[in-house]
Amino acid sequence: MIPISLIISLEVIKVLQSLMIEFDKEMYYEPYKMGCKVLNTMIHEELGKIEYIFADKTGTLTSNCMEFKRCSINLMEFSMESLKGMCDTHEKLDQYMKKYFPTEEKRKKFYDFWMALSLCHDVLVDESADSFQGSSPDEVTLVNVAKSLKFEFKKRNMNQISIEYFGQNIVKKKKKKKKNLNFN
Repeated sequence: MIPISLIISLEVIKVLQSLMIEFDKEMYYEPYKMGCKVLNTMIHEELGKIEYIFADKTGTLTSNCMEFKRCSINLMEFSMESLKGMCDTHEKLDQYMKKYFPTEEKRKKFYDFWMALSLCHDVLVDESADSFQGSSPDEVTLVNVAKSLKFEFKKRNMNQISIEYFGQNIVKKKKKKKKNLNFN
């Protein structure tokens, strides 16, 4: 038989340990301005039993936020900062293309890369919020990057897809989709 004073002492220790966990500065998450919250005094015993932590890609354990950093087109690497700088105006982009992509074939690869990002997806335009909606946040991010570089997806219907390239509307006839490869 366990003495009642021992049980009470264990419960008091568990409460004190819970407070220590809640006030631990290393458990504070700055973006949410929130620390750890202990909801159960049995957590200490359970934490001691953990051997493996499994994570998934659903954003349960992370914020599931994709940020475009860089890409490689025709063996040339571009950071987001350099892309934004060169795509400010159509003239700036033309100057950059002539300097770094001397042949028409190489310029076409750059153009085709961004056209593919702005056309080949299942994202929908949410006109009320002036944003995009999609099944994958990664896919939405890529379409947003193309938009920021003036390859803006405008709308899709049964027969065609419309984009805007430096203010010029481009309408592409929709081809029959052979297979949909989900972004993952």
